[in-house]
Amino acid sequence: MRKGQILNRVCPFFCICYFLRSLRIEFGEKVYKELVKVQGYLGTRFSGMSLRATSGALPNICLYGLLYAGLTLLAYLIPTGDFLLRPGAALLLVVGASLGPVVGFGAGFLGGFIADLAQNMLWIHWDIGLGIMGAIFGLFKYWRKDSEEGAFSFVDSAKLIFLAFAGSFIGMYFAGLVDLLLGAPALIAFYAWALPAALVNSVFAA
Repeated sequence: MRKGQILNRVCPFFCICYFLRSLRIEFGEKVYKELVKVQGYLGTRFSGMSLRATSGALPNICLYGLLYAGLTLLAYLIPTGDFLLRPGAALLLVVGASLGPVVGFGAGFLGGFIADLAQNMLWIHWDIGLGIMGAIFGLFKYWRKDSEEGAFSFVDSAKLIFLAFAGSFIGMYFAGLVDLLLGAPALIAFYAWALPAALVNSVFAA
């Protein structure tokens, strides 16, 4: 597949994704606030346990991993040609930003893994790439200062957008690099597979 053909197919799809992204901005902010409340509740709930972090992370990883898998499978019902809508990236961003990189990685990896098994296939390096993407989103939890918890500022938004693009490209290009090492041509691994996935994930997450 030539670069021109790839761009001709990505651009209109990119516009559709951007429109869908604009519809979920307000909803995403509300979900973020609710997840912060849930995080505080879980922190209080498990405060007496020595394995507090693990106890709090595992239920969240399972819950949001299942939700991510569900969103991924639902996206296959939308006819978009060779490209897949990725609304799960928005979920990973909200979950990672509010619950941290451990939950972000776990939800991304588990969600991709379940979605693969539901389709009778397994692309473990792409699932790891999704996990890396969620973990990078989760860095926002530590990048945002404690004193800023009360309000969501322009600087916070800029940080989230940066992490959305960084996580999407690093995670997907990690998977593309593995494909390259497994013998796929560079044009296919990076331009036909990794680039479209990174762009669509960025649109839904940013």
